[in-house]
Amino acid sequence: MATFDQDVWLSRSNKKHAKNAKKRAQEHAAIKGLAVIVAWCTSKNFTVNFSKSSGGIIYTETKEIFVCSRVSPMQQLYLLLHECGHLLIGFKERHQRFGMGYTVSNSSALKRSYHHRLDILEEEFEAWHRGWKLGERLGVMSSENKVQFDRTRIRLLRSYLLWASKAPGYEKYDEPTGEREHKNEIVS
Repeated sequence: MATFDQDVWLSRSNKKHAKNAKKRAQEHAAIKGLAVIVAWCTSKNFTVNFSKSSGGIIYTETKEIFVCSRVSPMQQLYLLLHECGHLLIGFKERHQRFGMGYTVSNSSALKRSYHHRLDILEEEFEAWHRGWKLGERLGVMSSENKVQFDRTRIRLLRSYLLWASKAPGYEKYDEPTGEREHKNEIVS
Protein backbone atom coordinates (compact mmCIF):
# COMPACT_ATOMS: atom_id res chain seq x y z
CA MET A 1 0.00 0.00 0.00
CA ALA A 2 1.34 3.41 -0.94
CA THR A 3 0.46 7.00 -0.31
CA PHE A 4 0.50 9.57 -3.07
CA ASP A 5 3.82 11.26 -3.87
CA GLN A 6 3.48 13.50 -6.92
CA ASP A 7 7.23 13.73 -7.58
CA VAL A 8 7.69 9.96 -7.54
CA TRP A 9 4.70 9.45 -9.83
CA LEU A 10 5.88 12.11 -12.29
CA SER A 11 9.35 10.53 -12.33
CA ARG A 12 7.86 7.10 -13.08
CA SER A 13 5.76 8.62 -15.83
CA ASN A 14 8.81 10.28 -17.38
CA LYS A 15 10.60 6.92 -17.51
CA LYS A 16 7.56 5.01 -18.75
CA HIS A 17 6.73 7.49 -21.51
CA ALA A 18 10.20 8.83 -22.34
CA LYS A 19 9.58 8.46 -26.07
CA ASN A 20 5.93 9.46 -26.18
CA ALA A 21 5.43 13.11 -25.28
CA LYS A 22 1.66 13.00 -25.79
CA LYS A 23 1.10 10.09 -23.39
CA ARG A 24 3.53 11.63 -20.92
CA ALA A 25 1.62 14.93 -20.98
CA GLN A 26 -1.72 13.16 -20.49
CA GLU A 27 -0.37 11.15 -17.59
CA HIS A 28 1.23 14.23 -16.01
CA ALA A 29 -2.13 16.01 -16.17
CA ALA A 30 -3.78 13.04 -14.43
CA ILE A 31 -1.07 12.95 -11.76
CA LYS A 32 -1.47 16.67 -11.12
CA GLY A 33 -5.22 16.09 -10.90
CA LEU A 34 -4.66 13.31 -8.40
CA ALA A 35 -2.58 15.69 -6.30
CA VAL A 36 -5.44 18.19 -6.23
CA ILE A 37 -8.02 15.56 -5.26
CA VAL A 38 -5.77 13.94 -2.65
CA ALA A 39 -5.27 17.42 -1.12
CA TRP A 40 -9.06 17.91 -1.12
CA CYS A 41 -9.49 14.56 0.67
CA THR A 42 -6.86 15.58 3.20
CA SER A 43 -8.78 18.81 3.84
CA LYS A 44 -11.77 16.60 4.73
CA ASN A 45 -9.55 14.55 7.10
CA PHE A 46 -9.53 11.51 4.81
CA THR A 47 -6.35 9.72 3.81
CA VAL A 48 -5.90 8.27 0.35
CA ASN A 49 -3.92 5.08 -0.19
CA PHE A 50 -3.15 3.14 -3.33
CA SER A 51 -3.30 -0.64 -3.06
CA LYS A 52 -3.46 -3.71 -5.26
CA SER A 53 -7.17 -4.16 -4.61
CA SER A 54 -9.44 -3.49 -7.55
CA GLY A 55 -11.51 -0.35 -7.98
CA GLY A 56 -11.91 2.03 -5.09
CA ILE A 57 -13.33 1.87 -1.60
CA ILE A 58 -14.10 4.38 1.11
CA TYR A 59 -14.17 3.59 4.83
CA THR A 60 -16.02 6.35 6.63
CA GLU A 61 -15.24 5.14 10.16
CA THR A 62 -11.47 5.24 9.65
CA LYS A 63 -11.63 8.08 7.10
CA GLU A 64 -9.66 6.19 4.49
CA ILE A 65 -10.01 5.87 0.74
CA PHE A 66 -8.24 3.11 -1.17
CA VAL A 67 -7.70 3.25 -4.92
CA CYS A 68 -6.29 0.53 -7.17
CA SER A 69 -2.59 1.07 -7.86
CA ARG A 70 -2.63 -1.24 -10.88
CA VAL A 71 -4.53 1.10 -13.22
CA SER A 72 -3.34 4.21 -15.03
CA PRO A 73 -3.17 7.54 -13.17
CA MET A 74 -6.14 8.73 -15.24
CA GLN A 75 -8.22 5.73 -14.13
CA GLN A 76 -7.07 6.31 -10.55
CA LEU A 77 -8.25 9.90 -10.81
CA TYR A 78 -11.68 8.77 -11.99
CA LEU A 79 -11.95 6.16 -9.24
CA LEU A 80 -10.85 8.64 -6.59
CA LEU A 81 -13.37 11.22 -7.81
CA HIS A 82 -16.09 8.57 -7.55
CA GLU A 83 -15.11 7.74 -3.98
CA CYS A 84 -15.13 11.47 -3.22
CA GLY A 85 -18.65 11.48 -4.66
CA HIS A 86 -19.60 9.03 -1.92
CA LEU A 87 -18.02 11.36 0.61
CA LEU A 88 -20.06 14.28 -0.75
CA ILE A 89 -23.29 12.30 -0.64
CA GLY A 90 -23.22 12.24 3.12
CA PHE A 91 -23.15 10.07 6.17
CA LYS A 92 -25.96 8.13 7.77
CA GLU A 93 -25.22 9.62 11.17
CA ARG A 94 -25.98 13.08 9.79
CA HIS A 95 -29.25 11.93 8.23
CA GLN A 96 -28.30 13.26 4.83
CA ARG A 97 -30.18 12.09 1.74
CA PHE A 98 -28.04 9.11 0.85
CA GLY A 99 -26.04 8.95 4.04
CA MET A 100 -24.36 5.77 2.97
CA GLY A 101 -27.64 5.62 1.24
CA TYR A 102 -28.89 2.15 1.39
CA THR A 103 -30.35 0.28 4.27
CA VAL A 104 -27.53 -1.19 6.31
CA SER A 105 -28.41 -4.51 7.84
CA ASN A 106 -26.96 -7.91 8.47
CA SER A 107 -30.22 -9.42 7.30
CA SER A 108 -29.51 -11.52 4.24
CA ALA A 109 -33.20 -11.28 3.29
CA LEU A 110 -32.96 -7.50 3.15
CA LYS A 111 -29.69 -7.63 1.23
CA ARG A 112 -31.33 -9.85 -1.38
CA SER A 113 -34.27 -7.47 -1.85
CA TYR A 114 -34.65 -5.33 -4.94
CA HIS A 115 -35.27 -2.33 -2.71
CA HIS A 116 -31.81 -2.69 -1.18
CA ARG A 117 -30.21 -3.28 -4.58
CA LEU A 118 -31.89 -0.23 -6.08
CA ASP A 119 -30.84 1.94 -3.13
CA ILE A 120 -27.23 0.97 -3.76
CA LEU A 121 -27.60 1.52 -7.49
CA GLU A 122 -29.08 4.98 -6.95
CA GLU A 123 -26.20 5.91 -4.66
CA GLU A 124 -23.61 4.70 -7.15
CA PHE A 125 -25.09 6.85 -9.93
CA GLU A 126 -25.13 9.86 -7.64
CA ALA A 127 -21.53 9.28 -6.49
CA TRP A 128 -20.30 9.29 -10.09
CA HIS A 129 -22.23 12.49 -10.76
CA ARG A 130 -20.93 14.23 -7.64
CA GLY A 131 -17.38 13.07 -8.33
CA TRP A 132 -17.49 14.57 -11.83
CA LYS A 133 -18.87 17.86 -10.48
CA LEU A 134 -16.12 17.99 -7.84
CA GLY A 135 -13.50 17.42 -10.53
CA GLU A 136 -14.95 20.25 -12.59
CA ARG A 137 -15.10 22.58 -9.60
CA LEU A 138 -11.47 21.85 -8.67
CA GLY A 139 -10.31 22.22 -12.27
CA VAL A 140 -9.14 18.66 -12.87
CA MET A 141 -12.02 17.59 -15.14
CA SER A 142 -13.21 19.25 -18.31
CA SER A 143 -15.04 18.36 -21.49
CA GLU A 144 -11.74 16.88 -22.75
CA ASN A 145 -11.94 14.19 -20.05
CA LYS A 146 -15.67 13.52 -20.26
CA VAL A 147 -15.60 10.67 -22.78
CA GLN A 148 -12.92 8.72 -20.90
CA PHE A 149 -14.56 9.43 -17.54
CA ASP A 150 -17.90 8.21 -18.89
CA ARG A 151 -16.34 5.02 -20.27
CA THR A 152 -15.02 4.20 -16.82
CA ARG A 153 -18.30 5.21 -15.15
CA ILE A 154 -20.38 3.12 -17.56
CA ARG A 155 -18.14 0.06 -17.27
CA LEU A 156 -18.38 0.08 -13.48
CA LEU A 157 -22.07 0.97 -13.33
CA ARG A 158 -22.77 -1.88 -15.72
CA SER A 159 -21.52 -4.36 -13.12
CA TYR A 160 -23.88 -2.81 -10.55
CA LEU A 161 -26.78 -3.04 -12.99
CA LEU A 162 -26.05 -6.71 -13.60
CA TRP A 163 -25.84 -7.28 -9.85
CA ALA A 164 -29.06 -5.35 -9.13
CA SER A 165 -30.95 -7.33 -11.77
CA LYS A 166 -29.51 -10.59 -10.44
CA ALA A 167 -28.03 -11.45 -13.81
CA PRO A 168 -26.37 -14.87 -14.13
CA GLY A 169 -23.16 -14.87 -12.16
CA TYR A 170 -24.27 -11.96 -9.96
CA GLU A 171 -27.36 -13.40 -8.27
CA LYS A 172 -25.44 -15.14 -5.50
CA TYR A 173 -24.02 -11.95 -3.98
CA ASP A 174 -25.85 -9.97 -1.30
CA GLU A 175 -23.63 -6.98 -2.11
CA PRO A 176 -22.12 -5.86 -5.43
CA THR A 177 -18.72 -7.39 -4.75
CA GLY A 178 -19.83 -10.19 -2.48
CA GLU A 179 -17.30 -9.05 0.10
CA ARG A 180 -18.89 -6.16 1.99
CA GLU A 181 -18.15 -6.77 5.65
CA HIS A 182 -18.10 -3.39 7.33
CA LYS A 183 -21.23 -1.36 7.88
CA ASN A 184 -19.61 1.89 6.73
CA GLU A 185 -17.82 0.56 3.68
CA ILE A 186 -18.63 1.43 0.11
CA VAL A 187 -17.11 -0.62 -2.65
CA SER A 188 -17.00 0.75 -6.17
